[in-house]
Amino acid sequence: MRDYFLMVRAVILVLWPITTWAAGESLGTTLGAVTLADWLSLVILSTVSGLVALLHRVRRSFEAEALRQAGQPAAEADRQLIDWRIFATCHMSGAILVGFIVFALCEALDINNYLEAACIALASWGGAKFADRWADGLSDRISSAIGQKGSTP
Repeated sequence: MRDYFLMVRAVILVLWPITTWAAGESLGTTLGAVTLADWLSLVILSTVSGLVALLHRVRRSFEAEALRQAGQPAAEADRQLIDWRIFATCHMSGAILVGFIVFALCEALDINNYLEAACIALASWGGAKFADRWADGLSDRISSAIGQKGSTP
């Protein structure tokens, strides 16, 4: 087993410089023509899409809390947020990361600007929703590690 890991390590060390050079060449030409306005549009679209997903999640959390206080059942997925900072960080990080990936892909494919903006907005929203599910599990693990019961956002 040790020999296997040494071989994998050797392959990575041999391929790393070539892969890095190829990525630099392809991304350099693709992103070389991108202006500051394009980057600002990317950040604004990704942030707004992530914020929409975050506010939707917070609204569901408040609705579930109101149902719980009224004695009515609420969906487990909509339960009270443990720590709003975890969710906000995960939503924004997921939205901006996915937005950047889609932006780079759209620039490489030379897609129309309006279609590119729509792709970035939808992908960022999807990235934030994915991060929401991931943060839910992360929040449960963190809260159980520190012994919190939960607090409202």
